[in-house]
Amino acid sequence: MKIVLTNGVFDQYNEGFEQFLHFAKKIGNSGSPGGHEGNYLVVAVNDDCSAKAHRGRRAVHWPARVRLDWVRKHPSVDAAILFNGDVPSLVRLIRPHYLVKGGNYAKPLDVAGWRECLDLGGEVRIIRRCPAFERKAHSVAQSLQGGLDYARLTVELTRSSD
Repeated sequence: MKIVLTNGVFDQYNEGFEQFLHFAKKIGNSGSPGGHEGNYLVVAVNDDCSAKAHRGRRAVHWPARVRLDWVRKHPSVDAAILFNGDVPSLVRLIRPHYLVKGGNYAKPLDVAGWRECLDLGGEVRIIRRCPAFERKAHSVAQSLQGGLDYARLTVELTRSSD
């Protein structure tokens, strides 16, 4: 079983939110029939204090318990937890095979907890919606510098119609 971890405020429930969780569950299993057998998706939802700190002046519209309930109801989610916003500690606790974030991150090195994930042998993935590409991993090694294991820092491209 592969553990997939993602985290965020999850303050808006929309199609992009739905697709992100769907594709996060499938990370690393593009060759398996059905696409996500064996993966266990853990979603960490920022508690109210960390959501407000993260958003700054932008209001968080829904309390943490409501946001957590939305996430728990998604069919791709195996576990949903509240956390205090300390992603490196969360990664050390959960020890995911994959740390996954959405397309608002330019590169894996922008993702909080990336170093801890790699130190534990995991991979960092970014899911983007890209209609011109099939769902596949695309190495972003050319954009990274320093002695990192580039093969474990990837961007996941998704076809928006999936």
